[in-house]
Amino acid sequence: MSGECGLKVNKMLSRARAKIVSKLRVALSRCAPSRCAPVYPPDLSWEYFFHQIRSHDIRIRSVFDVGVAAGTPELYSAFPDADLFLFDPTRQAAQHMQKIAAERSAVVFNVALGERNGTIGLFVPDAHASATVFEEVDPVSSATETVAVARFDDLVPEVKGPALCKIDVQGAELMVLQGMTNAIPAIDFFILEVSTIPTLVDAPDFAEVNAFMQARGFVVYDILSLLRRPLDGALAQMDVGYVRRNSVLRRDKRWG
Repeated sequence: MSGECGLKVNKMLSRARAKIVSKLRVALSRCAPSRCAPVYPPDLSWEYFFHQIRSHDIRIRSVFDVGVAAGTPELYSAFPDADLFLFDPTRQAAQHMQKIAAERSAVVFNVALGERNGTIGLFVPDAHASATVFEEVDPVSSATETVAVARFDDLVPEVKGPALCKIDVQGAELMVLQGMTNAIPAIDFFILEVSTIPTLVDAPDFAEVNAFMQARGFVVYDILSLLRRPLDGALAQMDVGYVRRNSVLRRDKRWG
């Protein structure tokens, strides 16, 4: 198994473990106060971020999955009544997106997203989920394809809120965000994959992406998952949950 493929498998297993533990913890937290105290998940969890949104009676109307790969089922199942929009430029992902759309109504865009319309070179390794517009610091075997790239704002001129957008595009998150500056004010929640140690040449790191989000009124609310590199165990990637600075999720400032 290649190093890049192994990282993806480890990330998937980490998410699955966190999801199971989170569901157990959330279930325990619903016990009657007289019988047990609330228990909050000590582990990182996508599901608990979604639980926080739902617990504030927020009905998500639009879900945007940017960088679908084989799909993000935990996101789709968390908001089953939301309008679903899927974005991914690879031929392999197109098949997965069509399958998802056959099972649930969804709008499919088989394009890359960026700050301007046109075309862009895409490095597609055997593990197509790792397709990227950046070169790897450690070269891996990959094919190069030219794909269409479009601005989110041009594809989705109107966002129905409340809305949640997940972006996992192998280092190109900032490029995607720069192409959706009109839409960002209408989106309430973001999940962004960011790198603390970029393994892609010239890809932005967490500090750059975070500065962009902060300048637009968003702050880190939760860390949903972590990925450490096998080289030395150093933290390399995170899935970060962002909310608006004035979000209802942050309104209560009490500790206990």
